[in-house]
Amino acid sequence: MRAIEVARKLFPAVDAELMGQILVRDAEFYRPSISMEAVEEMNRFAKSVGLLSSPVSYEQVVASQFRNLWSE
Repeated sequence: MRAIEVARKLFPAVDAELMGQILVRDAEFYRPSISMEAVEEMNRFAKSVGLLSSPVSYEQVVASQFRNLWSE
């Protein structure tokens, strides 16, 4: 898998192997998009712990101009 090759270049040998195994194991969970609902939940959480006083718009969080490149 390409991820292991990249990890080997960026991390020490032991960490690269572990990183590669994790990436292979979790690959099905990686998504190229962030939903509006996810941003709303992040806003709610950030507001509840005092990190935000008002919500941040979806467009401020996500590069939505690239939406056509996302695959679901």
